Amino acid sequence: MNNTKIKAIADSAVGAALCTLLIMISLYVPILAAFAAIVCGLPVMLLFYKHNITSGILAFFCAFLLSFILTGNIVSVGVAMLTYAAPAAVFGLFNSKGHKFSTSVIAAAAVTLVGVVIEFGMLNGSGTGIRDSIAAYSSQVQNLFNEAVSSSGIEVGSDMSAAVAQAFEQVIDGIMYYLPTFIICIAVFYAYAISMIGVFVMKRLRVKNIEYVRFNKLVAPKFVCHITVLLFVVTLIAKDNGVYTAALKNVLLVSEIALGVCGFAFLDLKFSGVLKQWYIRLVIYIGAWFSVFMMIPVLADVLVLIGFFRSLYLNPLGNGSGGKNHEG
Repeated sequence: MNNTKIKAIADSAVGAALCTLLIMISLYVPILAAFAAIVCGLPVMLLFYKHNITSGILAFFCAFLLSFILTGNIVSVGVAMLTYAAPAAVFGLFNSKGHKFSTSVIAAAAVTLVGVVIEFGMLNGSGTGIRDSIAAYSSQVQNLFNEAVSSSGIEVGSDMSAAVAQAFEQVIDGIMYYLPTFIICIAVFYAYAISMIGVFVMKRLRVKNIEYVRFNKLVAPKFVCHITVLLFVVTLIAKDNGVYTAALKNVLLVSEIALGVCGFAFLDLKFSGVLKQWYIRLVIYIGAWFSVFMMIPVLADVLVLIGFFRSLYLNPLGNGSGGKNHEG
């Protein structure tokens, strides 16, 4: 056995051990769970670039087996590996073999989507139910709201309490109606975030400079614009609230969110010419978001329109509009 194979096996063992450790932290250390969940797949991703497919796949399954042995709970470990570690591993698997950044992100998002759906399914299967979980959290928020209002000297009467409860109930109805949209958006956002973190780590470790698409260069395909217009007209005409109409409205909202993100990316691209540091821009965006909270619906529509015209008239793969970025 030559030195290259020995090094690949050793790196696979280290990658599996790190992935296992981070999975354990994500399951049993609440204060670090979010961080561990985000980065647990990176040791496996690294192996796809540093060695080969065999090393990455071997490390992934070894991490799964080790986590199962340590916990004895194959369901929790399986869902955690699928939801947290698998997206990074799938991105590394696809991208290291020459697939485009966008294709690799879509593959990672598909795996994330499966994991999130299984988690929601387990929540329903446990007897708790998704709506009941949201309602319980909503009740806590209502209690905090009533306490805050009471402490300010305003009397919370029965009419006000009923109005607040009705408002929260309408929000819950909206969340349940558009739950598929929320699940898809979570999967895509998580996959893109994991991919960009992977790009950063691979560059810092000097393993590979991955060609990627910067956020402010995102442009939706033109067919998204066409689908959005078509579904807007169809759902506007439709009078019923059946399953098919709900499905169409969810698809419409997904396409509108995609265009809204592209619109926000376009504004960030223009703003980046004035302020280069992305983290400072992020703080400004968060501050602006909360300062104009009541106008969010209007701003969302404006962003959708900007993203619509940008995606409709700009080629995402050329003329600098889509903007693949390769930083060495």
